[in-house]
Amino acid sequence: KCIQNYAAICFDLIRFGFINEKYGMEVGDVVLREFGKQLTKKMDSDEMLARQVSDQFLAIVRKENVQRFVERLSEMTVRFEFHDRQYGIPVDVYAGIYEIDERDSHGEDVIANAYAAMNYGKSVTKKNVTYLTPELNASFKERKLFEMGIPIAMAKEEFLVYYQPKVNSRTGLLCGAKALIRWLHEGELISPGKFIPIMETNDMMCEADFYMLRHVCEDVKEWIAEGIVPPTISVNFSRRNLMNEHL
Repeated sequence: KCIQNYAAICFDLIRFGFINEKYGMEVGDVVLREFGKQLTKKMDSDEMLARQVSDQFLAIVRKENVQRFVERLSEMTVRFEFHDRQYGIPVDVYAGIYEIDERDSHGEDVIANAYAAMNYGKSVTKKNVTYLTPELNASFKERKLFEMGIPIAMAKEEFLVYYQPKVNSRTGLLCGAKALIRWLHEGELISPGKFIPIMETNDMMCEADFYMLRHVCEDVKEWIAEGIVPPTISVNFSRRNLMNEHL
C-alpha cells in the first residue's frame, strides 16, 4: 500500500520512571507490554506498533485514523493481573506526528521527523500532541544550521559587541553601558532571539560569555589608550558558568 497514506507517530510515556519507583521494575515491564497489547488490538491490520527503546514507541497509522489513535493514547489506563494482584495504572504520553508525503524515501527520515515533533512538544510547548508542520520543520532545519554555524562564526569573530548606554535621568550623562551580543553573518545582522536560545542549550553560551568579556576588555583597553575614561560596562554571564570552578 502507498506509504503516503500513513502517518508516523512517535510517543513515550510521561513520568514512566515514577511507575518503576512506585510499583517496581517488574511491574513497569508488564505495563509496557500490556500498553502495547491494548493499543495493537484496536489498530487496523495494515497498521504497525513497535517499541523503540525504554518507554518509547513508534506507530505507523493510516492518516484518517490518526485522531482516533491519539485519543486512545490520551490518559489511557493499563489494566492487568500480575502475581495475583489486579492493577489499573493510568498513563499519558508525549506524541509527535509526522504525515508521510511523496518526498520521503528513507524510513530513518520519517522516524526522525516524528521524533523531532515529539521532542519539541516535550521540551518546548509541553503539549501532549505535536504535529510536524512545514513551518515547524523549517524551524528545525534553521536551528540545525545555526548549531553548526555558531562555532565557526565564533572562530571567525563574526559576533560583535553592541553597547546599550545607561544614562543618568537627572543629569542626562552617560553612567554605564551593557554589552549586547550581535551576529553579523555575510552582511546580515542575525537577531539574538534566533541564536541565543540555541547557545543556552549547551556550553556554547559559556564560550560566548567569555568571548564577550574578552572583547569588552579589549575595547576598554583601547578607549583608555585613546584617553577616554570608560564607564562601567555590564557583561551578561549564563548560570551555566556557575559550574565552572575557574569562573
